[in-house]
Amino acid sequence: MNTIKPTGRDDTIKMIKEACKKNRRMMEDKEYCKKIEAELHYTVDSPAVQKLREELKALKQTQGRRLR
Repeated sequence: MNTIKPTGRDDTIKMIKEACKKNRRMMEDKEYCKKIEAELHYTVDSPAVQKLREELKALKQTQGRRLR
């Protein structure tokens, strides 16, 4: 069985500081910002994702026919 270990206060503060650091870099470093935006755009519109969307659409259409 999977268990989740409680995180301590120090771990939470560490995660918040790391997130703030990344957010600050996104606001200040334009090249880094462009790189991250390009990665996010690629992952959303990648060929693999498009293929999954098409398969899901086809599956929904076949299930819709069965319900009628």
